[in-house]
Amino acid sequence: MSTFIEKYIYAIILFVVLLSFTIYSTMIKEAGEDSQSYVIVVDEGESLWTIAEKYSKESNLTTNEIVQLLKKENQLTYEMIKIGDTLTVPNQLVKKLELETHFVVQTE
Repeated sequence: MSTFIEKYIYAIILFVVLLSFTIYSTMIKEAGEDSQSYVIVVDEGESLWTIAEKYSKESNLTTNEIVQLLKKENQLTYEMIKIGDTLTVPNQLVKKLELETHFVVQTE
């Protein structure tokens, strides 16, 4: 057994290093994806409710849950928004939705 280890020590070390690197890079990639968010620009006639309503049809969340999520993410006390405001939408919600062109900017 020890001759097997001695004979293949470099291959074993290389395998362990490559396996560690693969696991590490996968963890970093997944952490980066979770921290991403998307920004939407408020159009004329839109409110938090109408924006949430569009996406509640395509997700398993209610309109009110999406409104509350948007308020929390954007640190809004009230539901008032105006044309041109930008709203950050967390990636966890974006993954649940079929995205339209409404999402215009990806942040880092």
